[in-house]
Parts: sequence; structure tokens; C-alpha cells
Amino acid sequence: MARRLGLGEFSPDEVAAYFADRPTEERARPYWSVRWAVPEQEGPLPVPQVVHAPTPSDEPLDLPALLIASFPMATDRRHVAKGPLTDFLIARVAEAYVLLLEELPRTPRLLELVPALMGKGELDARIRRAILRLLPDVPLLPALSAPPPVVQSPSFEDAALYDPDAAWQVEHPVREPSDDGWVVSGREASVVNGSGELLAVLASIVPGLLPAGWPARHPAMASLGVRRVELAEVVDQLSGEAIEGRDPAWWRSLYDVLPADDPEALGALPVPLADGRLVRGPRGTLILTTPLDLAPLGLRIVHPDAAHPLLLRLGAFEATPRAVLDDPHTKNAVAQSMDSDDPDAVARAVLSLVDAAGLTAGEEPWLSELALRGSDGSLYPAGELLLAEGALAGLLADDAGFGTADSSYDSRVLTAVGVLDGFAVVNDADVLLDLDSCDHDLDEEDLWLESLPPSTCLPSCRSSPPSATSSWSPTGPPPSP
Repeated sequence: MARRLGLGEFSPDEVAAYFADRPTEERARPYWSVRWAVPEQEGPLPVPQVVHAPTPSDEPLDLPALLIASFPMATDRRHVAKGPLTDFLIARVAEAYVLLLEELPRTPRLLELVPALMGKGELDARIRRAILRLLPDVPLLPALSAPPPVVQSPSFEDAALYDPDAAWQVEHPVREPSDDGWVVSGREASVVNGSGELLAVLASIVPGLLPAGWPARHPAMASLGVRRVELAEVVDQLSGEAIEGRDPAWWRSLYDVLPADDPEALGALPVPLADGRLVRGPRGTLILTTPLDLAPLGLRIVHPDAAHPLLLRLGAFEATPRAVLDDPHTKNAVAQSMDSDDPDAVARAVLSLVDAAGLTAGEEPWLSELALRGSDGSLYPAGELLLAEGALAGLLADDAGFGTADSSYDSRVLTAVGVLDGFAVVNDADVLLDLDSCDHDLDEEDLWLESLPPSTCLPSCRSSPPSATSSWSPTGPPPSP
């Protein structure tokens, strides 16, 4: 058994105070003693669970420990007498019990030795209350991280001279760990219900964190004052200095160990983006299937080093290049590209998407609004640029109002965003031959419609720019509107 012994001698003044109502023979023995013992192995006590004073009494003690103390007995010799001497010894009993717990191995078994509030008798209840008043401030528990700093509000008596401008919150430095790591009191401790891998990652976030194996919902945790931190609260603590400087790989290591069965608690989980931002909540973020630099588009793209299946379960989207092109942020970036602070960066991002998606000319007509740099260094909408070596470039007059695209881009990608290689053709099916309903912004479209026989298909050139020669191409005239 593990034991703890407490001995003491009363001073004359204490004898007068504590033994006033005791027999004379007890005053002649001004000594007190307290002894606690607990089994080294789990199991029932081999003795009756009563107070021993020193022989077994009729005072129940519902603790998994043996108590032998020099309590004064009543005249029946079966119960402890009430009075100042008993009050004094109850305090010594509580102190000795706390010292015993400090000397025991710091394992979850300690929780079984923490008394509940309700006892089986009056003396049992008083001993429990005395122990519970001391335990929350006693360093008993092992921790993976340092306890939080102690913040104290000093009183006027704490200062030699009152300074009205002084800070009234004093933060004391965190104490250094002992040789076997951090040991914290219950009030300094935090417990998170999670795996050892999760707790190892959270140790740098949650102060005074208990290691794996300490049950978060054990009743003794509340008695010790241990703060139970739920998963949602852990997510809330992932902010400020606690995560400053964390790289995307660290976030992925966190996602690896987070439980995926509580999506509501993880709804505000921070996610690092490819553009360096850190956003709250995976919902609406994009995980690219093809690595591309799309930062200029303002999309919420998860950093590739942080991409994880957990984010998909929490509302992120696995985005192909075509899916990214359909994103409203992409379309808005294209529409505003002429006024962008860095239109060239926007152009490179969109062109890389178009290339990866394998788009062909005319699939996404809205891309013709993309601002591209012409060979003269000016910006043009893609739909107002000609391929440098295209058939149309040598046909149009110099003052036709079209620029020539920068030849550093691939011609297939340029035509996919609307750069002209020939006349732009408009195709429309199920055309209503009604001048009010059929309007495709074509030159002399109204005259053409009046001359057409009934038809359900409308192939036509988008416009007829002034040509530098009288012929369209060696193969024949251009299609007429």
C-alpha cells in the first residue's frame, strides 16, 4: 500500500483551545496523528470502509483509502466526538490526503481517488468537503503543454504607492516544467476528448492540456476544476498568436487527426488558401485537381499543401479547370479585367485555366471580354484581337479597330477565349423570324431576315470589318449575312 503519515504536537495554547471539552487523560497526551493508505493495485480495500481511530469505528468513510487518525471519540467509543479538536483533525486529514495524492503515480487512476461531494455520514461529508477545497489548486495532473499564465488583479495593499495609471491586471510568468514534464493543478488543466495524435498537435494551442487516456467526462474532472474543451471550442482557439506562422503542411497534419464525424463542430475550421489568406470554414473553398496559379482571380483555392479529404466532407469542392471557369468569381474577374490593377496576371490565370480545360473556340463566349495585351502593348478585349498569323490579320485594313494578339500565347488558347483567326460566326438554332425577337447585333440583320426563306438555323458572321483587299480568301467569298 502507498501511505502518508502526519504527526504533530499541540502547544499549550492549542491544548487549551482544542481540549477544553476533553477528559483530563487526553490533555496529558498532546499529540495528534493522521495516516492514509491506498492499495497499489486496483480493487476493494481489505478492511472495512470506516474511520479508524485507531480501531474501527462506526463512522462510514466511502473513499477507496484507509484512514487511521487520532480523532476524539464520544462516550460510546463508536463515533467521533464533535468539537474543536475534531475540526482541527479534519483539516489535517485533508492535507495529508492531498499530500498522498501528490506522491502517487500521475495516471488516470488518480481520478478514482478524488472524492465526490456526497458522503455516507456527517464526518465523511466533512472530510470530503475539506479535501475538495484543497484539490483544485494542487499540482497533480500531467500536461502536454504549459499552464496558462496567472492573471491577478492586485489590491491597494499590494502596492507601496497607488499609481492611478498602473495596469490593474498583472500577468505572472509561466513556471518552468519539472524534470518529468509539466504538472498542473486542476484549475490550470484542460481536457479534450480525442486521440493521442490529435492531442499532440493541439498541445501548442490548448494550455495545460492533459494527455490521452484521461477521460474528459469523468466526474472527478469537475471536482478538480479541469476545463473540458469541446471540439468546437478548440476550433475557435485556432486564431491569433496560437497559429501565427503555421505553414499549410501543419494545417494538413491537423486535418489528418481531427475526427470527421462531427461536421457541425468543424464548420469554422480555418483553411489556408493558395494566395496566402487564412479563411474560416471549408464550405465554398476549392481544391484544384490540377495545380495552377489562380491567385489573381480572387478564388478561395485551398493551398495544395493543405488539401485534405476532410475539407471535402466539410463543404469544399474538388474543382476541375472547367468547374473553376464556371465559378462566379472567375466570370467577374474576366468582366472586370480591363479595370484590374494587374490585368496581365488575370490573363495568365484565365489562359492557364482555358488551356487545362481544353476549351475550343466559341465554347464560352463570355471569355471574349478578357483583357489581353496586344503586340503594341495596349490592352484589348480578347474579342477585339486578331491572331498575328491568322487568315484575318492580313485581310483587314490597318484602321479596322482590331489589335494583334501577343504571339507568346498559344494560338489554340487564344482562339478559345475569343481572339479572331477568321470571321467570328454566330450560330443560333430555332430562330424566330421576327424582327423584334431576332437580334444578334449583326450588320444589316433586319434586311437579311426579310430575304430569308423559312429556316430554323442561323449561321452568320459576327461583323463585317473593312477589308484591305477585295477578296476574303483564295477559297472563296466570306459568308454573307
